[in-house]
Amino acid sequence: MSRPLANPPLTRSPPPRAGLDAGTLLLGLATVATAALVWLAETQPIDTAPLSPAAAVSPPPGPGATHPTPAEAPLASDVKRAATLADLPATTARPLFAPDRRPPPPRPLAVVPVEPAAPPPPPAAAPPPLQAQLLGLARAGKRGLRALVRPSGEPHGTWLAVGDRVQGWTLTDIRPDKAVFKLDGVTQDLPLADAPAAMSAARSGDKP
Repeated sequence: MSRPLANPPLTRSPPPRAGLDAGTLLLGLATVATAALVWLAETQPIDTAPLSPAAAVSPPPGPGATHPTPAEAPLASDVKRAATLADLPATTARPLFAPDRRPPPPRPLAVVPVEPAAPPPPPAAAPPPLQAQLLGLARAGKRGLRALVRPSGEPHGTWLAVGDRVQGWTLTDIRPDKAVFKLDGVTQDLPLADAPAAMSAARSGDKP
């Protein structure tokens, strides 16, 4: 004989809730509000025309004012340029962040001392003149011209060639009527003496 099957245990389902919880209610309200906003955005026309600068800054019209027509609206070329600091002198004359609203006093200019230029050096003193007499000229073979020069205070003259010195002066040139001497950039000419004095000095002087 087979045993009769045992009846399965019965499970009791929870009773249905009487109402919706608060979370579900808020979610439903948000969904409805979103749908309403989408509907308004799709059905209401939106004016996307740009505003003119004059309309953006002009005060709202009074009760009896009339709106300007598009032909009367100012053009972009008629709008004044933006003000600069040069157009607002009171901004610099009365600074905002100064306690007394007065501009700071001007800074004193720095005085740079100017050193006086050094005076030029005094000119060099001229050398004392050559105290001598040219008694004669002679050509001594291959040695060229010679000048018979007698310094002052001496009884006899001395034959000099170009490059010789007397009293610090250097003989630089011998010409038919004079001898040229030079010292410290100064040039002095000794003219040839008259014939009688030259002949007497030549007799007593050395040979060239």
